[in-house]
Amino acid sequence: MSELQIKKIYQILQVYVGKEWSICNLEVVPLLPKGENYCTNVLGVSASLKPGEGKQARAIRAIAKCSVSTGIFKIGFLNIYQREVNFYTRIIPCLKEFVRKHCNEDMEDMFPEFYGCSDQPQKATADSILLIEDLTTKGFEIKDRFVGYDYDEIQAVLKTVAFFHGVSLAMKIKDPISFEANIKSLSQIDLFSREVMERLWEMVPDVEQDNESNAKLLLQILEDYHIPQQYIHKMANFLASQYLPFAGEKLHTVPGTEPFSTLIHNDLWINNIMHIIRNGSTSETKLIDFQMYRYNHPANDLMHLLFTSVKHAVLKEHLDDLIEFYYKELITSLLRMECDISGFEKQQFFKDINVSMEAVFGHIIYMILFVVFGKRKSDSDNYEPPSIKGKNDDIPEEAKKNFCFLVEQVFKRNWCIGIDGLQ
Repeated sequence: MSELQIKKIYQILQVYVGKEWSICNLEVVPLLPKGENYCTNVLGVSASLKPGEGKQARAIRAIAKCSVSTGIFKIGFLNIYQREVNFYTRIIPCLKEFVRKHCNEDMEDMFPEFYGCSDQPQKATADSILLIEDLTTKGFEIKDRFVGYDYDEIQAVLKTVAFFHGVSLAMKIKDPISFEANIKSLSQIDLFSREVMERLWEMVPDVEQDNESNAKLLLQILEDYHIPQQYIHKMANFLASQYLPFAGEKLHTVPGTEPFSTLIHNDLWINNIMHIIRNGSTSETKLIDFQMYRYNHPANDLMHLLFTSVKHAVLKEHLDDLIEFYYKELITSLLRMECDISGFEKQQFFKDINVSMEAVFGHIIYMILFVVFGKRKSDSDNYEPPSIKGKNDDIPEEAKKNFCFLVEQVFKRNWCIGIDGLQ
């Protein structure tokens, strides 16, 4: 971290705590290995606050986000910084004001507090930094991704997610002009420019050979788990047309269907959700890491979350229950804000999952097999683009079971009708 960035952290904290406090003993340490959060380095910040007259000294902790040092990902960081600062400074206040106006109450706080940023979004540089609350100081934690959510835990998460979707959807219904100006316009900014995507592709030395190797590995897993041959044949067509490490591009290019489309997280999985657990159950949930949010169908978030973050046994037994539970919570949120729910029928929502699967299917496969159960990246500046090269034995059995269950459900439920290569 540069001296300029340290200075910027100090300045952000000083503005946040006020002039009556003096900042002492500022420390900044890495929280994640470089590359673990792709374009962003995540750092822990701690400091002592020396008070003015009549006040007691206290400590403060925060999370800092700044650019990785590798060239192409610096460019990606500028877009991510702009999006995340906009989310905390424009979108969240807008949603909270809407809830106060239409529910006569404060919006449930689903997000960490924003402490500040060094630069305005449109003036971001490679040295820009944003600071948010360190939720661990309040007892929040991230569930182990290698374990996944049980039934009660995922229900608690789905309540929060449905309310997050419901508030912005209600705003679209009741205050469409403000929604268009303050939510939709900001959530349609491309995550990566064409230049960045072209350079990312250039970093893959042999896409065709890499893709062939990937497909062979995944098809062998399906064979080993006795997935029907007609499904395997169609999956072979699909994998031939997809480079899975970049399948996430469809999250930003496949439009959602109306009337359900609204503000979604677009990267919703277990690592981007924090909880307080009291007496063995989830008492509070917060959503974090708003780098990829988008105007799209909430089923994108729902399906991505369920298939990447729920224990296999729970998902296998309760998939229908969980989809139904989420839908009811979403409608409850709309009714809470006195919205007309005609047109938001369950049948339409379930039908829309076909389009959502077109957007998320490839990315879910990549996440299940090589991110959720993947190894942590090394703490090195020599960061490479995502790769799924490996051997069958490198992939945990839980990941293989989730992958095969996903493929089976896509075909059995006819979610495949919009997915290239699976029709």
